[in-house]
Amino acid sequence: MRAASLLVVFVLAKLAVLAGHTIPWSFWTPVAYLWQDTLAALLFAALDLLAQKTGLTDRLTWLTYWALAIYAAMNIPVGRAVSTPLTWPMLRAARGPLADSLLLYITFANALLVLLTLAGAAILPVLLRGVPRRIFLMAAAAGLLLVSLGPVASARVETLGLDRNVFGALIPSPLPRVRSEQAPGNWRSSRFAQDRTEDLSNLRGIAKGRNIVVVSLESTAAQYLRLYGGEYDLMPNPSSSRQL
Repeated sequence: MRAASLLVVFVLAKLAVLAGHTIPWSFWTPVAYLWQDTLAALLFAALDLLAQKTGLTDRLTWLTYWALAIYAAMNIPVGRAVSTPLTWPMLRAARGPLADSLLLYITFANALLVLLTLAGAAILPVLLRGVPRRIFLMAAAAGLLLVSLGPVASARVETLGLDRNVFGALIPSPLPRVRSEQAPGNWRSSRFAQDRTEDLSNLRGIAKGRNIVVVSLESTAAQYLRLYGGEYDLMPNPSSSRQL
């Protein structure tokens, strides 16, 4: 019952994330987007069954259920904004800036979706309490079939990473990684040969009469720039350039 409720919570959270994206529809689409959520629910069902057989307290299982449901709901604004659940690199690298970014996405729509998902997590166990056990067994068999077809479906549908379960995204990838190393000497200098005598006179006609410099600030929120209404002038040079 708890595992079935958790699966519905995962599905609700996934639908909330997919609501703002264009989805390629085909026979494989539901399988591709839901098989990882189904696998996570089946693993929780196995954990729940093991807890019952070993005599663990029911309160511990409920705490696990709510921890999983709350984390899935928390990832809804993240998935809607960046098309991926939180990953370990995101959690390790961003920290404070990540918290600042998440605050910008606490909108009415996102808050409503999170609250509705948590409400579903509270109501579903009550609604499913009277469902016969054989129905859950049939659902588990259907879930195993869905999971077995999942990798095939993922190879046929371009999901753009939106198919990942919020907990599956925390599992490190088995693919080899290339570690970056600091270049010897001045790391600011280019590793490629540069011709200091390059003649740019051929661009004179294109640049004639143009005096605008475009500065692109990647991952710099507007709230940190006074020229965009920020409280603190942490980037004074762009502000000074605007005044010129």
